[in-house]
Amino acid sequence: LIGAAASTQEGDGANLPSSAPLRVGVTRRAVESPCVGAKPGERIAVSYEARLYKSGAVIDSSIERGEEPFEFTVGAGQVLKGLDQGLLGICAGEARKLVVPSDLGYGARGAAGVEGGDTLVFDVTRYS
Repeated sequence: LIGAAASTQEGDGANLPSSAPLRVGVTRRAVESPCVGAKPGERIAVSYEARLYKSGAVIDSSIERGEEPFEFTVGAGQVLKGLDQGLLGICAGEARKLVVPSDLGYGARGAAGVEGGDTLVFDVTRYS
């Protein structure tokens, strides 16, 4: 993973520092060549699973709910900053693992099921 130089590991009970860099890993490459990656302002469709970094507990999953892929416009602020940044350049058919520090997630305020300062992990697959 890019920027992966921290002493904590996923599931070890700790969060990354809130200002840690976003970690982006490609877990499956797109089969189409050449790949045309997502650009700011482009609407894309993804499936995702979100987990807490410190415990691995799933907090949200479009897959488990059996939903159609989630659509949003990249870079438009419709999703967490870490998703907007981590999905730039993603190609249709590609899968990524994003480790999102709290400054790029829910910050100090938290959200339902997420405490302030929590680091999040997203497994995301782009469909279109």
